[in-house]
Amino acid sequence: MFSALIAGVALTQGLGIDLWVDGKGMLRFAREGRAVYAKRARLVAQGGELVGPGGCPLLPSIRVASTGQSLSVDLEGRLTVVTGSSRTEIGRLVLAVVPDESRLAADGAFLISAERPTLGEPGEGVLGVIRSTEGAAVHAQATITKPTLVAPYVGPVRAAVTGPGTIKVRPVSQIAGSRMLLGELADISGPADLVERLSKAEVGDSPTFGVSRGIDSVSIESWLSRAGFATKDIRLEVPPGARAERAAQRIPESRFTDAAIEAARSRIGIAAPLSSDSQQGEFVCPAGAVALEVEALNQSGTSITATVAVRVDGKRYNARALSLHIDGGAVAIRPGQSVKVVIRSAGAVVEISGKARTGGVLGQSVTVVTASGTTHTGRVTGPDQVEVKL
Repeated sequence: MFSALIAGVALTQGLGIDLWVDGKGMLRFAREGRAVYAKRARLVAQGGELVGPGGCPLLPSIRVASTGQSLSVDLEGRLTVVTGSSRTEIGRLVLAVVPDESRLAADGAFLISAERPTLGEPGEGVLGVIRSTEGAAVHAQATITKPTLVAPYVGPVRAAVTGPGTIKVRPVSQIAGSRMLLGELADISGPADLVERLSKAEVGDSPTFGVSRGIDSVSIESWLSRAGFATKDIRLEVPPGARAERAAQRIPESRFTDAAIEAARSRIGIAAPLSSDSQQGEFVCPAGAVALEVEALNQSGTSITATVAVRVDGKRYNARALSLHIDGGAVAIRPGQSVKVVIRSAGAVVEISGKARTGGVLGQSVTVVTASGTTHTGRVTGPDQVEVKL
């Protein structure tokens, strides 16, 4: 009996690896044609693939081609078979998160959800990261008469993060470039060489301009592990609700309207009141010296369409289109009415008084006679104003 007990212990120790999810995500398994979930499990090799409690395979399936190796998993769920000095990645875990964890039902070693879960990979947002024991030998599983069940989930298991270095994440961080540096997110203390390395560590893509990104301890530990840092040597402090924002500036919508109106007056010669009913709100762009440039201006009746480009430090960043409306559609010039005639020719502009020979409304062509006796055809551009182009 004693020798049989020893043999049973040896078999159990050689089956695979224990792991759990540190976060809201859950491991996925296939049982009787449906997906079931677990917060923690022992994975073993059976029939050429990794299975969990009761021989239920992972979802998606992860194949194990060889036996007698050791198995390890990183924080982002990448499973690796180690043979001597060589390492072979065999797959990556996929996690599930449900809208309401309180509605999960226990069924033996698994959790059952009536809600459709959201899927993702470890290290993404609230899904969390994978914690595990050290790699253990992987063998083809013998026939098991009693499945290995996992202990009930009692909450996230967090590894202690202590040591000579300290990372204190700021409640709100401003990011300058397209990639976030840890030094932009946190105040770092410790040995000078460690502080320098941590400060320069890239920890992901920067948020989009105008959108903040939440920062949590799970994500930072994942970033640190990926960069080769041992979290046991670092103390990490992350305040609730910490977030990062791309350093940016906001341009009021009124500046776009003013630029378009000024261009309409100088290029088209519109003297009538102009307005815009655009409701696009503020324009968010990178920090720097901003200049607005009207690239295109087109008139159709009493409407004008303008394309206003945004230049930051002399470089075109983006553009916004908006419409102007010429107020006073009833603006009209009557035959015999005294008018101001604006004559444009080869960049020169001359203003002279005159009288309308024919009548018209805003935007229409009329005939005018100037005070010097010359006759011209021009366009009504405002109350008492006609523009003539030579």
